[in-house]
Amino acid sequence: IMKKVIFLLFILATAEAVNVEDLFQSSLQYLKELALGVVAQAQGNDVNCPNGAGNYTSPTSCNRYYKCSYWNGELTSTEETCPEGTYFSNGFCTLGSCT
Repeated sequence: IMKKVIFLLFILATAEAVNVEDLFQSSLQYLKELALGVVAQAQGNDVNCPNGAGNYTSPTSCNRYYKCSYWNGELTSTEETCPEGTYFSNGFCTLGSCT
């Protein structure tokens, strides 16, 4: 019986070690992506996103804007259009028309 108990303890310890290793690896990956995001923000590597993540006015139309966010550690932008009857102002689509 003692051998079985020791064997079970060994199995439990091994399983626990695997879970700790998985947790460590996922935490390490998260920290790596977080660090890459900070570096990308500092570098401002998307011309449509002058101050990092957020929404920015399009220079071509008052009802269009750039939505800037981090994806896999890189700052990216997508051009968005406000719904009909709205325009982009102060970071949001607002009721009304362009002035």
